Amino acid sequence: LATYRETASIGRAASAYAFGLSASAFRTQGVSKADEKDGNTERDGDNTLTLALNGRISVTDAITLDARARYSRAAVEYDGFGGPTGVTDSNDNSDVDTPSGYVRASIKQLLGFDQELRVDLMNLDRQYHGQFPFGAQGNEQTYRWAAQRQTTSYGVAFGVERHTATQNTGDGPQTLSANGAYAIGRWSPDKALDLTVSIRRDDPDHYQGQTTARAAVSYRMGGGFIFNGSAGQGFKAPSIY
Repeated sequence: LATYRETASIGRAASAYAFGLSASAFRTQGVSKADEKDGNTERDGDNTLTLALNGRISVTDAITLDARARYSRAAVEYDGFGGPTGVTDSNDNSDVDTPSGYVRASIKQLLGFDQELRVDLMNLDRQYHGQFPFGAQGNEQTYRWAAQRQTTSYGVAFGVERHTATQNTGDGPQTLSANGAYAIGRWSPDKALDLTVSIRRDDPDHYQGQTTARAAVSYRMGGGFIFNGSAGQGFKAPSIY
């Protein structure tokens, strides 16, 4: 299939900082879904390039900042409609560009909790060239704050988030947003037993919100055996992607 994969990276890490740069590529001449017996000899290739840049810096012993930027480009070829089997060789192809990244601030033992503030961003631009050309754009933003405190006998964690997604396939932009919040508690009365309960609230802007819960138990029985049990609920709001 004449397929190749190349990767390269460079970086440096120290106690106070770290950075890294990487690149990877995937190339293949591919195969054709259109039957060669009908005279279809064109292969449909796939070429993907990904670049990533990472960085971390410790402002103080308690405060750390880190970030990542990533860019991906994919060029894919397709068969078209027609021929005895419904598909035939064509010049149909698509280009997809996807830049993404995040920035995060971590603070240790602020008011007795390890805390984290994070922002994630993603953008997508897809262009399809062929018999039925079209374009689509979209983006996502997620803002999260989380805090936790863990000891040998108990642990607590909680957080809030805001997620927004927008897409446009040619008939105007559409946006869906949702707020979320959660809390998790763990109690370990002895070294063998862990009891965990959690609750989450999801509140989409355009749909009815839902509250879900989960409970779990883990018991180390000895002799290398561990008993795990859990019961929980789930909720997933409709997505525009």
